[in-house]
Amino acid sequence: MKTVLVPTHERQNYIERIVKYYGKYDVNLVIVDSSKKRYNTDFDGDKITYLHVPKLSFYEKIIKACDEINDEFLVLAPDDDFIYYPSIQNSYEKMNADKRISLCMGEFEFFHVRNVNHIYHRPSSFLNNKKLMSESKRVQISHFMGNYSQVLWSAYRKDVFLKSMQLLKLACFENENFIEISIASTALSMGNIFYMNKYFGLREETDEEHWGSRHKSISLHNTRDLDKLHNLHYDEFENDNSKLIINGYFQFIKRRKTFSFRLYRYLRSNIENALINRDNISQAKEDALLVIKN
Repeated sequence: MKTVLVPTHERQNYIERIVKYYGKYDVNLVIVDSSKKRYNTDFDGDKITYLHVPKLSFYEKIIKACDEINDEFLVLAPDDDFIYYPSIQNSYEKMNADKRISLCMGEFEFFHVRNVNHIYHRPSSFLNNKKLMSESKRVQISHFMGNYSQVLWSAYRKDVFLKSMQLLKLACFENENFIEISIASTALSMGNIFYMNKYFGLREETDEEHWGSRHKSISLHNTRDLDKLHNLHYDEFENDNSKLIINGYFQFIKRRKTFSFRLYRYLRSNIENALINRDNISQAKEDALLVIKN
């Protein structure tokens, strides 16, 4: 049985929806809720674990939830989105087959609450598993950071995920946009990031502010957080490869602002979107849309 961990805070209106969706599958669902009030519904069966942990921070409640997970792997899922079950299965298979893989990620499809029937995609990642699975840590870091992609909602080895949360709690970044780059750094230091050329899940978009928009994009002006990131991961890498994390990321930010890169990314993304493996996800997408509409 697979494990899906869903953190939530003052968004209990989403809990019923995720229970209906993941309840269709062979999944242990762990919901960790830091809302002031406890969710007042009892869950049927033994596949759902609900933890009410008011006053705990994001990292603290995640670390607490990991105590309830006995699986070697887990999938971290948003409370308002849906991870496709076939993608969960594929992640587990990949990590079981190759012990080097610390994190499995993929592309996402999107829908807006104003038009649930319109499913769209964003420019895809330019990640290459030949480089991500390279024996050279410098090649892995340079390639991933030079083609940076968000990693938070992914499949993890539990020890890698727990270590990343412990480090984030220790760092206490002022700009929360450092969270994902720090998680990626931990995953790279403890193994390899694997990119699945398939859709990993379906994400909801609204007109409301989202987590990443609450803070400015990472820049050289975030001196304290940049120092924290470097110091946090310095001991994890040999030959001071931690510098590659920041250097590679800023090279990516600089490159993506150019018109030529935006045009190239748009054209290539549309081609790659047509080539993305959609095997076995149609039923999972249908299940998610059915839950949304009801």
